[in-house]
Parts: sequence; structure tokens; C-alpha cells
Amino acid sequence: MKKKEKISSCFTALFRIMVLLTFIFMNLHTAMAQVDEVNANIELISYENRTANSYNVTLKISFTNTADVTVSNLPWTLKWRSHNRVSYTDYGLPDNRIESILPGQTVHRIRTYAFIPDNPDDSFMGFALSLGRNNPNIAFFSRRIPLPPIGNQNLLFYERENGQGEIYRINIDGKIGQQIVGYSGWNQTWDIIFSYKISGLGYVLFYDRSNGQGEIYRISRDGRIDQRIDTYNNWRQTWDTIFQYKIGDDDYVLFYDRNNGQSEIYKINNDGKIGQLVDGNSGWSRTWDIVFPYKTEGNNYILFYDRSNGLGETYRINNDGKRGARVDSYTNWRQTWDIVFPYNIEGNDYVLFYENDNGQGESYKINNDGKIGQLIDWHAVWRRTWDVIIPYKIAGNSYIIFYENDNGQSEIYRIKNDGKIGQQVKGYNGWRQTWDTIIKLPQN
Repeated sequence: MKKKEKISSCFTALFRIMVLLTFIFMNLHTAMAQVDEVNANIELISYENRTANSYNVTLKISFTNTADVTVSNLPWTLKWRSHNRVSYTDYGLPDNRIESILPGQTVHRIRTYAFIPDNPDDSFMGFALSLGRNNPNIAFFSRRIPLPPIGNQNLLFYERENGQGEIYRINIDGKIGQQIVGYSGWNQTWDIIFSYKISGLGYVLFYDRSNGQGEIYRISRDGRIDQRIDTYNNWRQTWDTIFQYKIGDDDYVLFYDRNNGQSEIYKINNDGKIGQLVDGNSGWSRTWDIVFPYKTEGNNYILFYDRSNGLGETYRINNDGKRGARVDSYTNWRQTWDIVFPYNIEGNDYVLFYENDNGQGESYKINNDGKIGQLIDWHAVWRRTWDVIIPYKIAGNSYIIFYENDNGQSEIYRIKNDGKIGQQVKGYNGWRQTWDTIIKLPQN
């Protein structure tokens, strides 16, 4: 009897050893699969300011199991360094663990990390992904991801009726991001709002035609409009167009009065305030509906468009900021353009025309001599209800946003490298139907 018990005990022990060896082999095989047969990828989703010098980076981390067995309980650690940092900073967390990845399956993890760059001029970050149980260096995946310039492209929305304003950040993918700030109690009579940048700082100018008033505010590093730097109480009450332009190192602002056919050009001081009068003109046409500046091949121009007569004229801007000689005139333009603006793609300049009535848009190349050149893009079935159209750039890519008051809808499209409007990036419903002005704010 004892002999049988001994044999049984031996078989039990042998069975336990075999089970243990099988467990060890399976774990070893799994660990090898985890280390050698899991491909990783890191994708930058968004990059935005959190404070004046602190930033949020959102990453999509992907794991693909190329083994023929299931990978389970896979720990991972993410480390990063900015341009000048020699060593990586560990941002791994204890819960960074993939429970299970089937053969051929890819799983994703979205993580947002806050960091302060070593240098505000850092243009990329290095990310290192370590896989494994005990030794974080068993498997190592690293990638250097370019970052957009420090600062953000933001949009300001203004509603006259309720005197409200909101500022939103544009994400790195061109979509509208989180709201930075909302304002109430703003003046309900602002007619013209535009932004500009002087000596690295952004400003916003507000003009109230009915009262002949103007105010200038500085844009803070976090994108807010909080500090008023100047107020003007005796401005003309008949300005129809106001815009800023830059000639060399000097900045100017042009005022145009349709009723009287008059204009005035002022220097903008280094502190962002309106300075001395540079030029005053009378005898300008009283029928210009759209006037804007643009720059090509290092030279500056102004384009004038008269809707009622289908006329256009282009003038050179001299080095002293004054309007110079006429470069070209156009006598057969469509009489129904509602929105016209310039944009720059990959060093080439274009001008886009949009007509509400027929829902049509056209883009033309601007020649090196400042004249409007050939048609490069045409759209016959655009929506007929767009009220605001704005081009913008973020992280080296170009986009265009369309906004419609009546339905509170907006759409964003990519602008391709050839200047043509590309595919839709995002559509929005449920936006406020009362926005009167939407402008870009300069990157700080």
C-alpha cells in the first residue's frame, strides 16, 4: 500500500512539474511575443498651451500583435524629451498595461501629458516607448515628432446683440478645440474687429462707427483679450473698412470711407497703439465694397473690388506705407461676389471669390507682379448661405472654415498644396446663430 502511495505521489509531483514547466514555457513564449512581435506606433493628436509656458501633448499610442498567439498583460512605459534634453523623462504610469491583444489585432491608447520644454524654440519632441515586464529596455520604440511653433492659432467670435465674445483654440488637426474664455458685457456696437501683431505681441482693434470710438486690447500669452492699452473717442463715424498691413519692419493701419471717397493711413507704434498720420487721400472711388492688402514676392499690394460695376483694381503699396501706382485694373469681374480674400499656400499666393446667390466659388493665382492671374479652382455647388469664410494655418497645414448664421452650422476643409479646396475635415451643427464677426487671432 505504501509503495502505491509513493508511486502516486511521484506521479503527482511529476504532473505538477510538467504543469509548472508548461506555465513557464507559455509565459516565456508570451513574453517573447510581447517583446519581439508587438509593433508600436506613436501619433501626435494635439498640442496646445496649458499655461504661458506649459503645454499639453495628446498622443495616440498603437500596439499591433504580429505573433500567432494572444499577448496578455503587457506593461508599457512612455518617456519623452524635448530638443535639448539629453535624458528621457519617465511618464509611465502603473496602469499602463494592455490586458490582451489577439493575433493580428491593433489596440490604441490615448494619453495626454503636460510638459514644459527646455527651450521655447524647441521644434520637436522625442518619445520612447518601452515594452516588457521587468526590464523596460527589452523592447524599445522611439520617434521624433515635429511640433508646431510655440503658441496657438485661435478664433474670436463676437455677437453684437448680446455683447458677447468667445475665443476657441484651433487644434493641430485643424478642428475647433476647447473654449479658452467667454466674455459678456462687451460693447454691443462694434462694427469692425481685426487683429494684428507688433513686436511679437498680438492686439485686437475694435471700432464703433455710431459713436466714432475705437479700443485696442493686447492678447495675452494664454490667448485672452483682457488688457486694454488705448481708447479713441474722436474717430470719424463713417469708416467702412479698416485693416493693418506691414511694410518691412513698420506696421500701418488704413481707414477707408466710402461715402466721401476718403482714406487715411496711420503708423502703428511698437506698443501696438495708433501713431501718427502717414497719408490722407480724397478722391478715391466711393463704390469700393471690398478692400484688402496682400503680399507676393516681397512686394505689397491693395486690391479694390466694386460689386455694382464688376470692377477691380490693384495698387502697389510703397515702402513708406502709402498707396502707390496702379498695377492693374479689371473691368469684367462678376457683380455678385460677396466675400473676397487672399491666402498663401506653400509660398504661392491666391485669391478666393465667393458668391451667395449661386453658391459658387473661384480661386485665382496671384502672379509675381501682383496681378490676378489664372483660374486654378472652381466650385459650382457650394452652399448659398455662408456668412463668414476664413482661411488659417496650423502646424504647417492650411484650412478654410465656413460659417452660416441661419442654421448655426460650420464646415472646415483642408486647402491642398496647389491652392485648391480639398476634403472636408469637420462639420459642426448647433453653433450659435448670432455670431456677427469671426476673426483669427495672431499666434503668440
